[in-house]
Amino acid sequence: MLQFPRWFRALGVALAFNAISPVSGQSLTPFRAPDVWQRFTSRSFAQGPSRFVPDGSGGMMFWFQQLDRANGQLTGAPILLRGDGSVNPEFRPGALAYSVGAVARTQDGKWLVAYSATGAEVVVRLNADGSRDTGFEAKGFTQGIRFLTPLPNGDILVAVSGNQIGNPHPSAIETPTATVVKLYANGQVDPFFNRPVLLANGLNFIFAPPLVDPQGRFYLGGTFITAGADPRYNLARYLPNGVLDTSFAGSRSLSTTLGGVVRGIGFQSDGKLVVVGNMLMPATLPPTVPSTQRTTNRFVALRFDSDGRVDPSFQLTLRTQLSDIPAPDYPRMLLIQPDDRLVVAQDGLRRLNANGTPDPTFYAVRSAPVFWVGALADGRIVMPGGLPEQGVTIVNSNGVPDRSFAVQGFGTSVDTSFALLPGGRVALAGNFNRVGALPADGLLLLEADGTPAAQQPGLDAVAPDAFPEVLENALEITGTPSTGLYFSGRLHGVDPLAPPVFDGVRRFTTNGLPDTTFTPPEHFVAQIYPARDGSLWYAGTDAQGGVDSVPFGFNAPLDTQLWLTRRSRDGSIAPGFQIRGREEASSLFHLDRNALRIQLGSVHILADGSDGSAYIEIVGIDGETSLAKIRPDGSDDPDFQPPSIPANMGGEFFDTLSDPTIGPSVTYNVVSYDSQFETAVELSDGSVLVGGSFSTLPGGGPSQLALISPNGQVNAGFQHQGFRNFQPFGIPSVLALARDALDRIYVAGNFDRYGTNEVHGLIRIDRNGRLDRSFNSPIALVDYPSPRAKLVLNGSQLWAGGSFRALDEAFPRPLWKIDLGTLPALPPLRPVTLGGQLGFEWPATAGNVVVERIDDLTSPTGWLPANGTLTEINGTRRFMVAASGNASYFRVRLVTE
Repeated sequence: MLQFPRWFRALGVALAFNAISPVSGQSLTPFRAPDVWQRFTSRSFAQGPSRFVPDGSGGMMFWFQQLDRANGQLTGAPILLRGDGSVNPEFRPGALAYSVGAVARTQDGKWLVAYSATGAEVVVRLNADGSRDTGFEAKGFTQGIRFLTPLPNGDILVAVSGNQIGNPHPSAIETPTATVVKLYANGQVDPFFNRPVLLANGLNFIFAPPLVDPQGRFYLGGTFITAGADPRYNLARYLPNGVLDTSFAGSRSLSTTLGGVVRGIGFQSDGKLVVVGNMLMPATLPPTVPSTQRTTNRFVALRFDSDGRVDPSFQLTLRTQLSDIPAPDYPRMLLIQPDDRLVVAQDGLRRLNANGTPDPTFYAVRSAPVFWVGALADGRIVMPGGLPEQGVTIVNSNGVPDRSFAVQGFGTSVDTSFALLPGGRVALAGNFNRVGALPADGLLLLEADGTPAAQQPGLDAVAPDAFPEVLENALEITGTPSTGLYFSGRLHGVDPLAPPVFDGVRRFTTNGLPDTTFTPPEHFVAQIYPARDGSLWYAGTDAQGGVDSVPFGFNAPLDTQLWLTRRSRDGSIAPGFQIRGREEASSLFHLDRNALRIQLGSVHILADGSDGSAYIEIVGIDGETSLAKIRPDGSDDPDFQPPSIPANMGGEFFDTLSDPTIGPSVTYNVVSYDSQFETAVELSDGSVLVGGSFSTLPGGGPSQLALISPNGQVNAGFQHQGFRNFQPFGIPSVLALARDALDRIYVAGNFDRYGTNEVHGLIRIDRNGRLDRSFNSPIALVDYPSPRAKLVLNGSQLWAGGSFRALDEAFPRPLWKIDLGTLPALPPLRPVTLGGQLGFEWPATAGNVVVERIDDLTSPTGWLPANGTLTEINGTRRFMVAASGNASYFRVRLVTE
């Protein structure tokens, strides 16, 4: 007996069909989201840029790891200002980079820029107007770049000394220790240059900008005890080819009690080398040093002769003599003025005379710790990160502040999340404290046209002690017109290092008012995901703390559990749901007590299923990433057995832990792992499309995007065409998926190629993976300020949030609304049988229909073209297909040509 497809038995299930057709056109609607950003304040971790270099014409270039605003304007990174503090509009770097670590100006007026990309630290060269210099070959490194030093012949010294890149790009230059790499003027690596190897018992860093002498030799200062196999204590000189210059005794003649760190180096007019930092007394002391100061005090500066011997005529100034602040910090950089006096950046600016004694005639500018100091051609001194609201302090050569420079503060773009509300309203949440030029507190209601609503809810009702300034907070918002508005996150108060003043979830009504009927969960919640039935999935831990990261000063028990719950709209546990921790990641932490390493696990909700289940990602404490399907009662779906992915190192950082079993305030290494599954969407036949940053699945499965059958097997028939990232050394990833009623999938991510097709980070494919060329996205996703995307389909409108920009614009905006046009309707298909064949009939005016066959609906291996006959009689088209037994099923898709 022939078996009809299941939608034959219910003609109303036309939504199960896979329709592909052109639409009337994709366009941006008259919706324009306002500009939201975070202005650095006196209570921020950063008050402005930490580095600067003059542009040679009275202006100055500033940069910071995350800095793209000055005077309230979105400028891109780095920022070029005029001498009065106004933004130079002629320099437009576009969406090139966001996290900038080093900048240098070449002799021909171009700019070298090092910035963080996915999988590498990248060095590029910009023209004077900020456009990319295509004559320079971009180079990527596996370690953070601290300094770029152009040489007179156009070559470049790249000092790498920072965090190792997790999951580095395979073609990035491997630099396991602090070192220097030499590039030719075109960006290619000099293969004949010997890279220094600087080692220490602990961390090794290059902290002082490499200093080049007239002979082409260069000096390195930082924290190390050996240069290759030779003992060197924080200071070494190298020949132009990178070989250690053994003729320079330098720190070799000093005792290991030199200790501390070298932060600044420079030449005085007689060619002698001055070194500043945090230094103990050398073993061989100049006779001018009192015996009481020979072992315990730390000194600001040393001076060396050309052969590397300590200069006894240079007076050794104590740190305490340079500051009136108790337990002063040590100098972090050196500026030598034309008269050989020494300006040091410390807790503000201080100055020494040419012989090393404190200079009482200098107006000592006091501020927060400063890491950089430099001079303009007219002798004025620039101190980035100085006055809190200003962000930069400029003083005259005698230290008196120059009040003519007024930049009015710096800021940064922020990630946002959004939720749609009734009546076309939208809610935005993020770590912002400005909307345009006006104060905002991290939560914003927008009208249907994108303008801020007259009445705002404000997060001060949630955590009044955290405002009016939102600082270093994790904020998420979710919800639907039927479920309301849910806010989850962590809010810090005026002290970002203190425990958060709020850590949890609150519910707002659709008009933005706090909902007093909502019961907050007793656990920390990192994510809320609204299900189709109005319930919500919560992912978090059973202790106050992050799931994907550990906040500073974290004191949670080491057996902290990951958990997942399903809750009703009022916040109560959904009836019949059994809460339990995930066995696959039974502890958020794994502590190796010998090495004092903590590894992190995480759980992330990817999508909800039509049967009320949830698809989740689990990153175990060993880094293995797996998928799971959780039923509405909290149990695992035993029929869903997807593949797992080996560990993908995300990064390593340091923190302190207070635990009675290992002692208080113990410093340990924290190892985190990258999430490899970022998003998912369930299709009409029960299979699930999963996107992320995974390079491949076990068994040779596709990368970044995979179709998983209802039983968890990778569908080998999925016609994945492959992604490529638009950034140099970037790793492509799929960040968001959305499915329409016809099983067409919208895919967003940081990529610019799908197969051989040039795209802009937002495409539409059919359920087989084929690119839908009829969809032309009017926006592009860029890795700026960070690769983030969220897609929501609402009728014929696609909402896109994250780092999207218009095709004719350089910078992103937080939210876009795309009009998809009129979605095509399937014709009224009528099933017929004729001579042992299955068939479909529909009006000829509705267009062509293509029939595809699948032999096993529960475990698809791919859609196959079905052999059939198309006829047209009296305005009715009939497509008849030869049946092949009870196991044959057919799917219909409409094609309008």
